[in-house]
Amino acid sequence: CDYSTFELIDYTECNYELGVCKWCQGTEGVIYEIREFNDIKYAHVIDYVGNQENVLILEKYKGIPVTVIDKSAFKNNSVIKSVFIPDSVIKIESYAFSSCPNLENVRLSNNLETIYSEVFMDCVKLDNIIIPGTLKDISDSTFENCTSLSKIVISEGVNRIGTSAFRNCTSLVKLSIPSSVEKIESSAFSLCYNLKGVEL
Repeated sequence: CDYSTFELIDYTECNYELGVCKWCQGTEGVIYEIREFNDIKYAHVIDYVGNQENVLILEKYKGIPVTVIDKSAFKNNSVIKSVFIPDSVIKIESYAFSSCPNLENVRLSNNLETIYSEVFMDCVKLDNIIIPGTLKDISDSTFENCTSLSKIVISEGVNRIGTSAFRNCTSLVKLSIPSSVEKIESSAFSLCYNLKGVEL
């Protein structure tokens, strides 16, 4: 799914047609929750109960920036094939997309700062990912057992690759690690049997 032509516009009331809002392109079934911290309001994605294969998460929900995808929000979802995560999102919590057997394509936020462990673990059809430089730490087991993952772009700015982060990514053949990476933890690329070249 090509999201490049989508214009993200905030509307307080969506008008869904065939599972997609005809105003903002947001996907029906994405459940948001507004929370407040230090008098500042943020919107979280807490669940997905829709039936659309291609999911577009809104940049704003009822005028509030969507900044977090909560723990296990999409876990074990067998419907989704692609997810667009807007640049408003700065944090993805543990297991958010783990064990989504048909998830093939994810567009990460260009402002992502924190990704917790096992976020995409066991997404066996995920085949490519671009990791932005705003993300300093690729957490433990983030992409473990993503056996179709053949193309990974790790952007300059990433500092650490966690334990088992890419363990058992058996389709990975080559990889470029930017100079900003200071630490690669144990088993980060273990069982990547087809990995033949690493550029440092």
